[in-house]
Amino acid sequence: MKHPTFAIAVGFLFLLAPGVLGAPTTLDLVGRWEGQIEFGKFKLKLVLRVAPSQGGQKVQVTLDVPEQGAKDVPVSALLYNHPDVRVEIDPFGTSFNGSLSGDGSAIIGEFEEGPGGRSTPVSFQRLAKPATAFPDEISFTPDAISTRDVRGDWKGSLDIQGRKLRLVFRVGRLPDSTLAGTFASLDQGGAPMLASRVTFTNQLLRVECKSIGGTYSGTLSAAGSECEGTWEQGGQRFPLRLSRTAGPADEPPSAAPPAAQ
Repeated sequence: MKHPTFAIAVGFLFLLAPGVLGAPTTLDLVGRWEGQIEFGKFKLKLVLRVAPSQGGQKVQVTLDVPEQGAKDVPVSALLYNHPDVRVEIDPFGTSFNGSLSGDGSAIIGEFEEGPGGRSTPVSFQRLAKPATAFPDEISFTPDAISTRDVRGDWKGSLDIQGRKLRLVFRVGRLPDSTLAGTFASLDQGGAPMLASRVTFTNQLLRVECKSIGGTYSGTLSAAGSECEGTWEQGGQRFPLRLSRTAGPADEPPSAAPPAAQ
């Protein structure tokens, strides 16, 4: 008996419409997700990859079905209106409808086999190792006796019309001495996103996040424990003071993000 074929459609890149800071976007889903679909006694592993593309203006979504040798196959569409997630495979009349969990670690829902067809439950789990994982050689540990080493973990809060959004940055140094880092919003799922560019010159730390059109610029204090600066996004500037933390911030969201408009 042959394994049932899981149909995959030819897809495309999805334009990220610019939104209000704090509103959920498909960028909140960036990462690698793993699930399993069952057809009778057969089980097929599914790997959904959501990655920023073309300078952060779009995202690319692909699906792997290892048991069938399918890898990096693009899907047709990704729709996200928090907490609802929909992955469409139009040519085959197939789609996945699910909901993002409150902590952003799972998408739970069903795959449709076709109009009026049988639905199959699937739960995608966000893998612990982010899609933006760095090489093993990167160093995040600052020099213990230097106050001019910006490496490490940083945390601050934006005040957006009375609402607090906790932001975390992780800055590391690669073997070639260049800097790299990640950015995450703890109150919007907390999934780390790769910073487009990180520089530190004359005590000024600059972290560019092209995937969301945001940039942080801040001056490192004389003690090396804080950065006083601003977060810029969508033509707006917000004061943002960063403080060093002992390690990667992993607190759960303090509140559910608002529904996308």
